[in-house]
Amino acid sequence: MAASIYDVASKAGVSISTVSRAFTRPELVSSKTLDKVLAAANDLDYSITRAATTMKTGQSFRIALLLSDAASTWFNSSLIDGIDVVLHPAGYDFSIYRVTNIEERREFFSTLPVKKNVDAVITASFGLDAKESERLASIGVPIVGINPTSYEGLDASIGVDDRRAATLAADHLISLGHRRITYVRTNPVSSLHYSALQREEGFSDACDSSADPINLRIVTLSDNSDCIDLALTEILDGKAQPTAIACQEDNIAMRLLFRLRRYGLDVPKDISLTGFDDSTYAADAGLTTIHQDPTAMGSAAARKTLSLLAGNTPAPEHDIVPAHLVMRSSTAAPRA
Repeated sequence: MAASIYDVASKAGVSISTVSRAFTRPELVSSKTLDKVLAAANDLDYSITRAATTMKTGQSFRIALLLSDAASTWFNSSLIDGIDVVLHPAGYDFSIYRVTNIEERREFFSTLPVKKNVDAVITASFGLDAKESERLASIGVPIVGINPTSYEGLDASIGVDDRRAATLAADHLISLGHRRITYVRTNPVSSLHYSALQREEGFSDACDSSADPINLRIVTLSDNSDCIDLALTEILDGKAQPTAIACQEDNIAMRLLFRLRRYGLDVPKDISLTGFDDSTYAADAGLTTIHQDPTAMGSAAARKTLSLLAGNTPAPEHDIVPAHLVMRSSTAAPRA
């Protein structure tokens, strides 16, 4: 026999109205009580239909998560873990939307006010158009950004300073004596204003500001499956080969690291290499990189989202998380 709301109330030691409120208006229930109710409901395998809840309260208890890359990447999968650990106990789930170009972004923001099937939106690593955020504001749907390119149109945000973080990597290589440096990036989609573009800008600015002239070369990965091999051929082609390679993200740096060794090059004796993320295997590979914690950022963004849904203003509204350089064995002074 299926458990009833009375069974959940009895097991949790609260009133029936409290159980109902925990499912329909969790922001009105203390975290301690909410945890007891959800634990009891879980033990009894009790649930209420989302459709009934939506009709009664006008809430869907669903958050939209907009990603500019695959959910399986290290950054996004960590982000999702951080979001889920906060939203799930609060009675919310989330739907993932892949937004890879301006058309997909426009479609999402044009149809959401009609569907009204989410209570809030979390965006990761790209900026918004003013008209898009205005559409959501008109129907009371808050937007929280993670690693946004700007605060425009956002009710709250959290992220690292990509520009400053990339400067740390550039300064490190320059201080070691590198003057011929190649920066490897993914193919940018300028219309989405990816936050990764700020890394390139910060790196370039640091090289331009150097007291000694820096020969900086930008290499863009193709969309082909053999993009790393093609990039490496381009990097090593010619007499003035770089003494250091800086990568937009660890995913690029790790693949280059293995290819360089396959080509018979020693990292860092022949060429230094840096990444950005400090992802799962960066430490084992000895990769010098910029550390960021997407799991913690995801949880923080989820807490800000719940605060906004409860009618509160997060304090602070916009958080900048300090990024720091993690120096490992993949960087050294260039050969004399």
